[in-house]
Amino acid sequence: MKIVLNGPVAQAGAAILRDRFGPAADIVEVDHRALDDRAIRAFAEAEVLVSVDFDASLPPMPQLRLVHVPAAGLDALELAAVPDGCRVCNVFEHEIGISEYVMAAMLHDVVDLAGKSARFKAGSWADSPRVLAPFRPELAGKTVGSIGYGHIGRAIARRAKAFGMRVMALARTRRDLDPPPDWLGEPAQLPALLEASDFVVVACPLNDTTRSMIGPAEFARMRPEAVLINVARGPIVDEDALYQALLTRTIRGAVLDTWYQYPGPGNAGVQPSRHPFHELDNVVMTPHCSGWTEGLMERRFAVIADNIERLRDGRSLLNQVHPAAG
Repeated sequence: MKIVLNGPVAQAGAAILRDRFGPAADIVEVDHRALDDRAIRAFAEAEVLVSVDFDASLPPMPQLRLVHVPAAGLDALELAAVPDGCRVCNVFEHEIGISEYVMAAMLHDVVDLAGKSARFKAGSWADSPRVLAPFRPELAGKTVGSIGYGHIGRAIARRAKAFGMRVMALARTRRDLDPPPDWLGEPAQLPALLEASDFVVVACPLNDTTRSMIGPAEFARMRPEAVLINVARGPIVDEDALYQALLTRTIRGAVLDTWYQYPGPGNAGVQPSRHPFHELDNVVMTPHCSGWTEGLMERRFAVIADNIERLRDGRSLLNQVHPAAG
């Protein structure tokens, strides 16, 4: 079977797939951003394409049977360009790292270890009960509201409940409620979640219905002391409204891991937004790395390898998103 790994994220699993399949698979690494004759020939012979990106600009792939995204997000795929008879699958497994990141963000907010350490190293006892310092907040008893209750939302809920937090969630479907949140609403009930949450976590896919779903009106609904945590996609939150809400302290703060502009060939130093979020003292910023953990690729490419075997054996595929599995 001819397997083509397109781009650096797909190529990160090359050794895993070669160990799994050995000589039974011809695995070729290419990058559609630097096409040459070898890459064009590999695309033409591909039966399986592992790639974050897929659109009509790619070379013809008449043999293609499976496009496997080595990630969860489908926003870089043009499904209309997928050849007839070809299936598309994605893969998750990032919920462990992302949920740990969200818990770290919330703990950072209430504990502030780095700040306390810096002040104490500078000679201040201001955080000590010996000088009757103010009490710090606790996560226990606070409410986390998850916009989305898929793999990520449920992993956050499991960890948040272990800390004694109340969990609210929005979900389009109710097929898996493990663990059940303390409150579950439909997308139309977003205002209720915003009004009640100390931490609002964006954990839903980016699509036509979620783009800019959090704008000026939604920020006005949030508690003034609330913190927004975005681990999904930047454009789910309106860029201008987010900056204004933080600049004017309509909300207390944000932890942002996903952005509006990303580096590519020739623009490695691009700013993540047209606004200077980095100048704000109530924002924690990271470069879309919340799920980038040691075990991620092993888990993801184990699923991808399982699906390649299922394709070979004529069995149903895991996480099939196109055509919609019946």
